[in-house]
Amino acid sequence: MLIFHLKKEWFEKVKSGEKTHEYRVCNKYWTARITRIQKEFEERKQIIDMTKQHPDKVVICFTNGYPGYDDLDKCISAVIKNISIIDGKNTDLKYDGKVFDIEFEVLD
Repeated sequence: MLIFHLKKEWFEKVKSGEKTHEYRVCNKYWTARITRIQKEFEERKQIIDMTKQHPDKVVICFTNGYPGYDDLDKCISAVIKNISIIDGKNTDLKYDGKVFDIEFEVLD
């Protein structure tokens, strides 16, 4: 599972449903993590297409900072809807370069 540690402002936007995309810079660190998750996402998508079944989706977790394992109020689970690479200038990162755009849906 991929875990995103967020500042309170961004965590609250995910929690409220205002934020549905997470952006991470396309650097060596995030490329390694996203590639692993993207491979799992694509494999599960193929299974859905081939079998017309709905296996468990790829789950990611957003945390408010670095909470303890038992602090569930500071954790939000979501499923990946799509992963792409876009220009980071028009994202909340305001990064001049390529970023991963991880579209997600919060689980109830």
